[in-house]
Amino acid sequence: MNGAQERTTPLPRLAVGRYRLVFEGERLEGRDSYWGSAWRGLLGSALKHLVCITRLEECPPCFVYRSCIFPYLFL
Repeated sequence: MNGAQERTTPLPRLAVGRYRLVFEGERLEGRDSYWGSAWRGLLGSALKHLVCITRLEECPPCFVYRSCIFPYLFL
């Protein structure tokens, strides 16, 4: 660059969080495997409701499918 100093732009701050949730039932009725599936379904449904911008029922035909966080975590 002919002796000129190269200008750089500082990177913006990126907030990152890591969470671990542990749920424990007071009373277990039925099969244990059912409860894990039920919790995953409830959390997945809530996450999709929060992050989905198209509100399509199925993810694969969506135009943001490859960059969406929901299928990355739940599909």
